[in-house]
Amino acid sequence: MFCEEKARLVAEYNRAALVYSRAISVLNQKKATYPESEYERLRGAADDARIKCKEAHLAFERHMAEHGC
Repeated sequence: MFCEEKARLVAEYNRAALVYSRAISVLNQKKATYPESEYERLRGAADDARIKCKEAHLAFERHMAEHGC
C-alpha cells in the first residue's frame, strides 16, 4: 500500500542529504583557498545542513515505526 507521508518524508530526506553532501563538497574544495572567516561560514552552513539531514532521517524513521509502512 502506498503511503503519501512516507513518500514525502523520503523526498525530504533525499533533498536534505543532497544539500548536506554539496555543502561538504564545497567545504572540502575551499578549505585551502578561502580566508578563515569564509571557511567558518561554510563550515557553519555544512553543520546546519547536517542537522537538517539528521532531523529528516529521524522523522522518516519515526513515521515508519508509528505507521508501520
